[in-house]
Amino acid sequence: MLTGLALLLVATGGPAARAANQPQPPPPPSPASAWLDDVVSVSVGGGYSGALRSDGTVLIWGEIIDDEIEFRAGQPFPRQVCDVGQLPPCTRFLDRVTAIAVGNDHALALRSDGTVVGWGLGVPYGAGVGDGTNRNSGRPTQVCDVGQVAPCTRFLDRVTAISVSHGYSMALRSDGTVVTWGTGYVGDGTTGTRLTPLQVCDVGQTAPCIRFLDRVTAISTSGEQGMAVRADGTVVTWGTNLDGVLGNGLQGTPGDGDDRLTPVRVCDVGQSAPCTTFLDRVVAVAGDYQTGVASRSDGTAVAWGTGYTGDGTVAARLTPVRICDVGQTAPCTRFLDQVTDVSSELLLRADGTVVGRVGRTRTPEPVCDVGQTEPCTRFLDRVTAIARGFDSGAHLAVRSDGTVAAWGWNRLGQLGDGTTISRPTPVLVCNAGRTTPCPIGP
Repeated sequence: MLTGLALLLVATGGPAARAANQPQPPPPPSPASAWLDDVVSVSVGGGYSGALRSDGTVLIWGEIIDDEIEFRAGQPFPRQVCDVGQLPPCTRFLDRVTAIAVGNDHALALRSDGTVVGWGLGVPYGAGVGDGTNRNSGRPTQVCDVGQVAPCTRFLDRVTAISVSHGYSMALRSDGTVVTWGTGYVGDGTTGTRLTPLQVCDVGQTAPCIRFLDRVTAISTSGEQGMAVRADGTVVTWGTNLDGVLGNGLQGTPGDGDDRLTPVRVCDVGQSAPCTTFLDRVVAVAGDYQTGVASRSDGTAVAWGTGYTGDGTVAARLTPVRICDVGQTAPCTRFLDQVTDVSSELLLRADGTVVGRVGRTRTPEPVCDVGQTEPCTRFLDRVTAIARGFDSGAHLAVRSDGTVAAWGWNRLGQLGDGTTISRPTPVLVCNAGRTTPCPIGP
């Protein structure tokens, strides 16, 4: 039975109820707010980095271009990319983006309608944004369609994937064809400059080509080379071959004609030139100036070139060799498996861990966890996407909670941790809007 005092407290709500009805102070900020989150993919170029968030917006940091004429070095905090035609301070921001690709001096973004926008340095200093001009552009600009000249009236569409190198850009279209633009080995049988996209020639063609590469499912650029995976799981490459990075069993020297202006097929494991069987069952490719890497449908990975291929040696491998397992030394008896993606020196495994292709024993080693110092006792895990800048020494990994781990070279701020201090082990990328360095990790 309620007493009079109890009835009074119920009627008036009591001290606790009355306190609950009063305005409450906001909760303290979550420690996670210090770090960039909600990220689904990342890309690293020569001097800066980029991240795509789940809402379709894009952030960049590092040596970023701010206007029509110059870069600003050392911008170590992420900031949003302006919308087409906008320059900072922007009133609209790029959105509806499904993929990004960052190169040495320019970047691309693929939008949900299959169109592509680009920004950065024009030729001859960069690859050009693909708008039919050679001007620098700090503002995103639509890439013109094949065969257009400035001012363009039609724009590239039906694109499903993008990739960039330091000299040119590449796009995969929904019909399985590939287009490129920029300067260098663009795959059309020449080494000229192309200010708008053109189709990549088919294997065995010479300029002017009458057949063009098709049935492509994945693309990558690696320095001065192009790479494409075809629907049958084979790989074709083109470009300079000074380091044997084309994987066709040959290694060029200046002027000897072993560069390839149109695609050639990558040889199979154990082959030597002239090859009679060719690499197959490939799902993803990547590379840098010296080495090509591919993951296969059985979860194994192979590499070729004159860099460290991960087979436990420093020997030049002009055709693919299997990458050794963690902890192996040459000659290896176990080989890396459960590989789901490759990015030059990094390999992502099905359990969410990441290994570097070359460790102290010239075979893969696991990447340390955030906040660890060597020798590490914990290793990076729960990773969903990886990126390594082939010309910058910076590495990024997206984790399942949407945060981004970064490590490597940082002189230009491309790790995004609010400093220009290089990091041998991962730190977390700061959140957008910060002006002071964030904690290394939780």
